[in-house]
Amino acid sequence: MKKFSMALGAAIALAGVTPQAQAQSVTSLPGTTYYTNGPINDDINVNQLGGLSLTAYWGSFSETYLLNGTGGWGWNEGGNLSLTASGTSNTYFVFWSLDNTRSARLTRLVFDGAATNVVFDRGSLLGPTGTPGSNVGNDLDACRSLSFFVFCGADQWNTQVLYTNQVALNPDLPVGDLFRTIDVTFGNDGIAANRSVDAFIRFDTDMSNTPVVVPEPSTYALVGAGLLGMVGFARRRNRNA
Repeated sequence: MKKFSMALGAAIALAGVTPQAQAQSVTSLPGTTYYTNGPINDDINVNQLGGLSLTAYWGSFSETYLLNGTGGWGWNEGGNLSLTASGTSNTYFVFWSLDNTRSARLTRLVFDGAATNVVFDRGSLLGPTGTPGSNVGNDLDACRSLSFFVFCGADQWNTQVLYTNQVALNPDLPVGDLFRTIDVTFGNDGIAANRSVDAFIRFDTDMSNTPVVVPEPSTYALVGAGLLGMVGFARRRNRNA
C-alpha cells in the first residue's frame, strides 16, 4: 500500500519530466511455479533482502554472491563485482551502482530469491495491481547514467531482461507479476572490464510472511481439487440464477 502512494506522489511531483528509459526487452516465462500462503508485503527495504543470490557471468566464467542485507550493501565478496545500493529505503525507488572490476566484460546477471521469502515484482505505475498485497511493481531497468531526477538514461547494452519461476498466492493461480528469478543479459559485448560505476540497475521486490516453495505432489492435488471445486460451485450458482 505504501509503495503505491509513494509512487503516485512521485508521479505528481515529476509531472512533465520524460519517463525513464526501460531496458530494451523485458519479458517473463512461467518456469517452475512457486506457492506461498502469504500475506504479501510490498513495503520492503534494502536491509530486508539478506540471502538473495546473484550469479555474475563473464563469458563462460561465473561467480555467485549472497546479498549481505546490512544496508548500503555489496554483492562484492568475490572481488570481481560490486553492486551497491543508493540507500536503504523501499526497493521500488533504490538504484544499484555496478562496478565490474574483473579484467573481462560482464555479460550476464542472474538474481535468485530461492533461499529467501523475497519475490521480484514486475509492473509499472499504470499497470494492474496483480497479486493481492503486491500493488504496482517496477520492471528491472539498467542504464548507463542517471539524470538529475534519478531517472535512468539510455540503455547502452541492448539489455534483455527475463523474469521466470512465477509465484502464486495459495490457492490462487499466478497472475504474472511475481517471480523468483531475474535473468539479465547484456548485449553489445557486455559491460566493459575494469570499470567503476559503469551501470545503474533498479528492480522491485516484495516479501511473503511465509515460505515461498514448490508444492509437494500432494499439495498440487489439493490445489487442483480446490480449483475444480470453485469451478463447480460457480457453474451450479449460474444454473440456479
